[in-house]
Amino acid sequence: LEKILLIVIMIVSVGSAASMVQGVVTSVIKRELWTEDIDKMRIQRMSGHVIVMGYSQIGRYVAQRLIEMNYKFCVVTRVKENVKELQELNIPFILSDLKSPVEVLTMAKVSDATAIVLALENDDTNMLYALTAKFMKKDIRIIAINNDYKLLDGMKKAGVDVVLPIYFMVGRVAAYSVASEHVLGAIQGGDSNISGRHIVQIDVNKGSELDGASLKDIPVDVLMIIRNGELMKYNTPDTRVMHDDKLICLTDHDSIKKLKDMNEHL
Repeated sequence: LEKILLIVIMIVSVGSAASMVQGVVTSVIKRELWTEDIDKMRIQRMSGHVIVMGYSQIGRYVAQRLIEMNYKFCVVTRVKENVKELQELNIPFILSDLKSPVEVLTMAKVSDATAIVLALENDDTNMLYALTAKFMKKDIRIIAINNDYKLLDGMKKAGVDVVLPIYFMVGRVAAYSVASEHVLGAIQGGDSNISGRHIVQIDVNKGSELDGASLKDIPVDVLMIIRNGELMKYNTPDTRVMHDDKLICLTDHDSIKKLKDMNEHL
């Protein structure tokens, strides 16, 4: 009788434990679905917002900058592991496998959005969403990350307003860093006179050819001079630079080496 009673207790205990586990799992799932529904409702009340497609690597940094700039935006991600972080940051999000662009963009309320940032790792998916977004709202501004430089022209033809060939730009900045310690940025696109140029900072060395040179004798466009921590205004071609000045320059490939040579100690 004791053995039978023990067996019955064990069966009941296992059944109760299984029920408890099932209940917890069900509650968690319902909570996740409930929070996702809340975010979807928040997005449906948005207007004049930005849609960020992708929340890994670049997409995450885009979101951080938009928060700092106080922009309204939502994030679309297919990575479930991103959900917890998005919830903690109180960022409205849509979790989707991205297989249906029309459905996803409708949920993201593309009809009332001002811009969409395509930061997905796959350029084909970025182009598909660019075409769909333009079809659903012709005047929406589209910014896309280009991972494969061979597809750059295809993205432009897909209606993307700003294409950022990220690896191409990073490669150029890295190469220019050989000649200058401070490469501040690369210009891609825009007017042909400035496309392909870089913005660099040159710290003028004492006793170099730059020390005491006038702006008209420097082979690059000096955008500004920082002297003693202050920005100098109203510079003219005859303005002379001094050692320890910081020159913010717009330069091309040929001129950066000349500038570096001029800044060598004599």
